[in-house]
Amino acid sequence: MLFVTFSTLSPYLLRFCGVCFKALLSACVGSPPSDTMLRSSRQFFRVIRHSPAIRSIHCQAQANTTLSCQSSFGRAAVFTLPRRQLSSELEVTQRPRESLDVPSEYLEQLSAFCKDHREKRGLSEADREARVTAIRTLQRRLRAVFPDASLEIFGSSRSGLGVDKCDVDVCFMSRGVANLPSSVVMRRIASTLGDFREDYSDIVCLAHDRIRVPICKLHVKNSGINVDISSSNLLAISNSQMLRTYSLVDERFTPLALMLKALTKKCSIADVRSGSLSSYAYVIMLIYFLQRTGPPVLPNLQQTFASEEAREAAAEKLVQTRCVYFYEDLEELPKVWDGYGKNQQSIGELWLQLLNFYAEFDFMNTVVAPREFGTVSCDHHPLAVATPGPIIEDPFDLSHNLARQVKNHTLLFVRLVFASTYAHFAVPASGSYGDLESHYFSLHHLIGRSPLHFPLKNCVKCGGVNHYSWDCDSQDSTDASESGPAVDPQEVFDSLQERVDELGLSKPRYFSRHESSSSSTGYFGRVTVGNNNYCTARSFDTKEEAHMAAAKLALLGLL
Repeated sequence: MLFVTFSTLSPYLLRFCGVCFKALLSACVGSPPSDTMLRSSRQFFRVIRHSPAIRSIHCQAQANTTLSCQSSFGRAAVFTLPRRQLSSELEVTQRPRESLDVPSEYLEQLSAFCKDHREKRGLSEADREARVTAIRTLQRRLRAVFPDASLEIFGSSRSGLGVDKCDVDVCFMSRGVANLPSSVVMRRIASTLGDFREDYSDIVCLAHDRIRVPICKLHVKNSGINVDISSSNLLAISNSQMLRTYSLVDERFTPLALMLKALTKKCSIADVRSGSLSSYAYVIMLIYFLQRTGPPVLPNLQQTFASEEAREAAAEKLVQTRCVYFYEDLEELPKVWDGYGKNQQSIGELWLQLLNFYAEFDFMNTVVAPREFGTVSCDHHPLAVATPGPIIEDPFDLSHNLARQVKNHTLLFVRLVFASTYAHFAVPASGSYGDLESHYFSLHHLIGRSPLHFPLKNCVKCGGVNHYSWDCDSQDSTDASESGPAVDPQEVFDSLQERVDELGLSKPRYFSRHESSSSSTGYFGRVTVGNNNYCTARSFDTKEEAHMAAAKLALLGLL
């Protein structure tokens, strides 16, 4: 935290000292202070006024920082993002800690809580049967127009990692519309289901240019289930089936996945639209972790073969030109994987190790690749050329980086959440499930006392952590002109230019796009700095306001 605060203030300290020296010279000759001095002094004192007290997130003492904390849990936090190193410089293999300073009695209690969380928040057998029945009925409705239509469930409802009241993701397949664009297919499906208003409601077709995968959303009145229909998403079906197989290999996988989903949702770090990771990416991170415990909890199903003939035949199992092979014969798995059943750690111990593992994980130099053995360096990785940030490899689509939208400040935020959550869960607590759930997943305990006050994606108006204050749509939020003095746009542009000069990047380029629709009318701003684009999430009345908002985003991203 001390490093973050000093690195944030150092440019303003240097600038202010330089201006004060110029002002002293000006006073010697009798001339008044310049406008630059006044503007810089206001900017400096504004930063000083809003800077938080330096404290440790582990012992909450202001006398030391998080990095120098000597408490029993202080070692879990490493809050600096290292530079990307060459593979020859990587000496330490990313491995979970083998032991934690936590009483064994508490680990049993924490394991019981994780199991209770799965029973109370996960999908029951009755829920799964209701979803399958609803999809079969929907398929019969669609076959009135598409005779060979087929609906396949994918996502969390298929993998067994769904939570109560989650949406059902469905893939629509029909040879009759194979050559039509997905947007056209979704509109025809929405039009067909419009004739069954007594069974379905809230039928919406999202198939405009800004949607990468067109979908048709609807609500099933009888069962209360929300359904998302997409077209020809066959690779997602294979992904979901592999996750289902991993959940059947070891019963500890599902409780850990549901705990991780609950944590990331509570802390608002599982939203791709806000620049964070998806729930699917966190599940891939969990598999990667469980493959590297000692001994491993999960095998590498994509590199497990019953024989050499099966290894050669695996390359021919293709879906949409991607190899989707993984070992599926669970009855024969103990014969082909010598690590089967050797790990006897409790769920509570694995949960704490998972939090500690990703609080210390070197995302900038190590690829999260569950299909590979050992540690894969980012050096010369094919995805490192397109995305200089963290890399989380999709198991089947090797050209897809699940962390391509994550910026450095968001990654720092995620690591802080894991470190703070580890420090919170490592402290013993007792009570009923309801009391423990409100305690463990309390946002105040998870991130409320963490050093998250420096500019990340934190809204100072509504308290949210997945958007900025100038993008806040809360009804209680006030305009910037009402909550404080107006910001000079030129001051923002000058600050961004100074930061760019310090980093040695190219000059910022500003763009704007006008859009008129029922939801928004105005200008969207975008600024390009180096290889990164910073775009506003809402429209503004003028181009200058849109450019200023984009410049603010760039300033936060370049911290």
